[in-house]
Amino acid sequence: MMRLAVFAGKFDPITNKHIAFARKLLTDQFDHIYFLPVDPAFVKPEWRHRMCEAALGSLEGMSVIGEDVSTPRKEMLSAVKTIAAVHPEHQLAFIMEDGLKAPKGYPVIPFESDSREAVLEIGRYRDTSLISRNVLAFIASQGLYQHCEEKKLREMLSKGRLQHTMGVRSTAVQLARRFDSPMIKCGVAALYHDCAKEMPVKEMRRICVNELGRKEQDEILSSGALMHGHVGAYLTEKLFNVHDEEILNAIRYHTTGRVDMSDTEMIVFLADAIEPNRADYPGLQEIRQLSEESVRAAVLLSLCVTKAYVIKSGKEFHASGDQTITWLREKCTERERSLTKQMLDKLI
Repeated sequence: MMRLAVFAGKFDPITNKHIAFARKLLTDQFDHIYFLPVDPAFVKPEWRHRMCEAALGSLEGMSVIGEDVSTPRKEMLSAVKTIAAVHPEHQLAFIMEDGLKAPKGYPVIPFESDSREAVLEIGRYRDTSLISRNVLAFIASQGLYQHCEEKKLREMLSKGRLQHTMGVRSTAVQLARRFDSPMIKCGVAALYHDCAKEMPVKEMRRICVNELGRKEQDEILSSGALMHGHVGAYLTEKLFNVHDEEILNAIRYHTTGRVDMSDTEMIVFLADAIEPNRADYPGLQEIRQLSEESVRAAVLLSLCVTKAYVIKSGKEFHASGDQTITWLREKCTERERSLTKQMLDKLI
């Protein structure tokens, strides 16, 4: 006879503690444990279902059940019927996250969740160790628990610009996950990086003159293309209430880069250049290829390609871009410099 359990919880979000508790019970008491996300919760059920799937991965003896959530009791009874149809002969128990009640007549094992602590850390833009990287990547790519004001952002951007923005966020999170960088910060910075892109130039100039420091004004006003990054950082702080300096710098310098860029800044810069909705341009495929191996080298290649294009067009490449190229060449390993040179030689 199969020994089964339904782990009923909000899983808002699911944490490493949930998984560790279930694995211990699986070893000691059960043959299979079904994870059942139930309401009420902050995040909608299909997203919690997907977070559970991401957390469980290929772990044996555990799976997710139920997607359409109405009330906890109704969903739990539905789960019982589903399990009974698959396993006619079974013993069933419930593992219950704190605050939830199991259907009558079943053994109950209580569980105290640490989801709230995880949410508080994410709300501070931290990649919390309470959650697996798989789950954290989903959270970052969807903007969950981060107080992101996507509705307000959608009102500021055209459909095409919004599509680009979402592509940048998805790419930034993927890069951050691949290179063990801050996924939450990269996702937030990517979301807001172009929030000023479609603002009238006159209004951007007004903000630059009235709100930004004199040093920033002299640099930004010399190139209209640079204004939207700096103004975007200003708007992100004032309109969207984001005060994390690493996030703001990633927005501020996403067009030129700068000396001493953080990992977050480099990832947002690169994601902006290679996101899947980008129209093809000379060097795009090479930059994407290099991004599989090194963010730093791919950023260097992107800046060098841009510089070559600007000079070929008879324009002057911005001084801050040149400074960033010099800094990146110093920071890159010999292999990274060699790969960048090989690709650049093919393009130019």
